[in-house]
Amino acid sequence: MPDSPASSRLLFALVFLLALFGLLHALMAQPAVPPTLSLRLFPMRLGGWQGKNQPFSAHVLAALGLRDYLNRVYTNPAGRVLGFYIAYYPRQKFGTDIHSPKHCLPGSGWEPIAVQSAAIPVPGSAPARVNSYLVERGWQRDLVLYWFQGRGRVLRSELQGKWFQIWDGLVRRRSDEALVRIVVPVTGSRVAARRRAIAFARLAWPHLRAYIPN
Repeated sequence: MPDSPASSRLLFALVFLLALFGLLHALMAQPAVPPTLSLRLFPMRLGGWQGKNQPFSAHVLAALGLRDYLNRVYTNPAGRVLGFYIAYYPRQKFGTDIHSPKHCLPGSGWEPIAVQSAAIPVPGSAPARVNSYLVERGWQRDLVLYWFQGRGRVLRSELQGKWFQIWDGLVRRRSDEALVRIVVPVTGSRVAARRRAIAFARLAWPHLRAYIPN
């Protein structure tokens, strides 16, 4: 009796999952790629913005699987503040891969109410497209820019990032990557908050390559 289409699809899915498991197992054996410079050395002053470190507790560091990171609040002369966070993962594997804001923000009670993209001007190159989320928790609203950067790429998509993680792991023996996130409280116009976030990203951009391996 010939196999049913459902049985064939199930067999294909099992073979695919086994192959994927083998690829991911190979990724686990990769050597860790250390950052070019420790993120602790990232400039405290960017344009008119002055930074202040907000270190994580040991418990949070363990939960996120972080070794090298930056978590700061930057303030400008007008008293505006924003959060700047970079998490660098020298080697990604099960349990120590990047925690995407797409999943972490709702898990922390933040509800996305507008999901868009933003263009960051990059000197000598085409603008970099990044994620732009307007999120809300109770009465508070934040504008969040975030992207994934590493191995010569800037990506918005988590799915695309996983694909390149597997590809680069096999071809280049690397899975190192960083998450970069900027959070601006929306206290007035959301357009003004978005402009402020993009302007800060433009200031930070030239420095990133010195801290995130290309």
